[in-house]
Amino acid sequence: MKSLLKTIIIDDDKLATGQLKTELVKCSMLNICGNAYTGAEGRILLLDFNPDLIFLDVELPDCMGFDFLHSVRSLLKKECHVVFFTAYNKYLIKALREKAFDYLLKPIDQKELSIVLGRVLDEGYAKQENVESRTESEQVMLNTAKGETLMLSPNEISFFAYNEKSRYWTAFLSNGKKYALKRSTKGDKLLCFSDSFMMPYKSHIINIRLLAFIKDGHCIMKPPFEKVDDIKISNAKLIDLRKIYPNI
Repeated sequence: MKSLLKTIIIDDDKLATGQLKTELVKCSMLNICGNAYTGAEGRILLLDFNPDLIFLDVELPDCMGFDFLHSVRSLLKKECHVVFFTAYNKYLIKALREKAFDYLLKPIDQKELSIVLGRVLDEGYAKQENVESRTESEQVMLNTAKGETLMLSPNEISFFAYNEKSRYWTAFLSNGKKYALKRSTKGDKLLCFSDSFMMPYKSHIINIRLLAFIKDGHCIMKPPFEKVDDIKISNAKLIDLRKIYPNI
């Protein structure tokens, strides 16, 4: 069964936002998760919902939409579509250069919006199926300290933490649960499970798909572990990471 595409709106124009919402709720394949009026609020909304579709105003009170997109690009899933939403067609070329999925002018033209949504749904679900197929083929088998065997996809794991005193790894899952693993579990083996896993420092292995940002030499993960502040990253690993995600 196809899941609804999580959708957010980032625009300080309350009237335009209301009109856009009115049109979007007519599409049964979208889940309108919320809206933000500034870039700062938009970043929080993005981290909270990890959207599939973003309608982004070009001129926000605290930043330009292009600059906002550039700063959060590394936080977006590859399948996320960004549609610039503005009253000025002078930004069209810039939007294309920023690799936006599409461009809509205010006030909303129902026909144009319908065309854009049709493209989003067609391409979005095609990518969704490819990602689901790929991630389902990757399996992580974890043996817990209690004798359980967990079969998980990489995206179900946020990070692993090593307890040096007790000498065992703990798996922190993206649903908020955590499991102490058998002491025989080695970090090298965990790293081999997926290309998404990376050891930023000796005591942690993170899923870079679930990394929100780097702050003061520490990795801040996406919810529900955004308050975990002890995941260090070495300068060398930070350099390696930024080769893949320049804006992290």
